[in-house]
Amino acid sequence: MTVRLPLLLLAIWVTVAACTTSQPLASAASAEEALKSLPPVSDACRAAAPTVRPLRVADIPEHLIREGRSGWAVIRYSIEGGSVSDISVAASSLGGAYNSLAVQHVKKNVNPMSPNAVNCLAAVTVRLSPS
Repeated sequence: MTVRLPLLLLAIWVTVAACTTSQPLASAASAEEALKSLPPVSDACRAAAPTVRPLRVADIPEHLIREGRSGWAVIRYSIEGGSVSDISVAASSLGGAYNSLAVQHVKKNVNPMSPNAVNCLAAVTVRLSPS
């Protein structure tokens, strides 16, 4: 009985750790679906959300444009003093092909006049067609 208790505790710890990891969701079919499955954002985040400008085609890596690879990433971030902080990928598609692009885009394109807000979400979606 004494051997089983530590094994049971280890099994419980592994299960809890697996459920609480901060790895991006990849099961959602779209950024909109991913946003629905994530915790809601605060009123301050809703006020800041329109301040993230759309992604420009010029910012998309050429190889993804040539391949016609559409994708998306949902970025979680906070705004403090007009700067982005605590930024991470909350969900994404294509095995993260657009993750770094989306993170950089949100960092550069949040309006510095935005109010302070915590745990905001921004969806960055790229829709391309094969050439």
